[in-house]
Amino acid sequence: MIILAVTGASYVYFKGADLLRWGAAKVVTSVIDTVIEDNLQLPPEEHAAVMRPIEAFGMRIADGEVDPEVAAGALTKLIESNEAAVVALRGFETRYVDADVIPEAEQPEAILAVNRFANGLLDGRIKRASLAPLVDIAVVEVTAEDGTKSSQIKDPLPEEDVRAALAHIVATVQAAGIQDEYAAQDLEAMVEAAIQRAVAEAEAEQAGVPVTEPVSDDLETEESSLDDAGSAEEPAETEMPGAL
Repeated sequence: MIILAVTGASYVYFKGADLLRWGAAKVVTSVIDTVIEDNLQLPPEEHAAVMRPIEAFGMRIADGEVDPEVAAGALTKLIESNEAAVVALRGFETRYVDADVIPEAEQPEAILAVNRFANGLLDGRIKRASLAPLVDIAVVEVTAEDGTKSSQIKDPLPEEDVRAALAHIVATVQAAGIQDEYAAQDLEAMVEAAIQRAVAEAEAEQAGVPVTEPVSDDLETEESSLDDAGSAEEPAETEMPGAL
């Protein structure tokens, strides 16, 4: 999604003197602030709620409370987190769904579907792999004059892309069996928790402590298939050739 486009270029300056560390902190906060302002276009109060923990984290970097390498690793994890995707989904909801792009009669169901998708990401009912089709819809590859290629967020999204994204969101929510009522996220608390987790994981990695990764979708599918086939102690019955 849009906020995922903030990359390592924002924090390559962490190493060095206090002045560079302070400058890096300002770059990080200003870049994320600009992305939220220009691309997500969140309501002012939600924009401020997202930025408060990010600005506090920037101050910790500037004050030397967070090791530069830990800060860089934590920012990578934050940008790639489900919480960042939820912020982007909120921006998609406010900018494209709750607006003139979608007819007013269709908006309530579409907004509910986006909200269910976001909350499903947060509680694990929807897997992160479900974001890939949305990224494919929102991102386009561009070629510069020198021939180099890069990915760029479509801004604004054409109506057909908005509808394609909504169709994927609705299908994913239905497949997950989510029927919750609308439940707004506490964006400030959510981002703060994501930062704390990202810092803890980055510190553990720096210390050489293995970080437990969530089970991947592929592994879960493989384990499910094994369960369906039966255990080693109770092998599945062998079918005769041609019985399929």
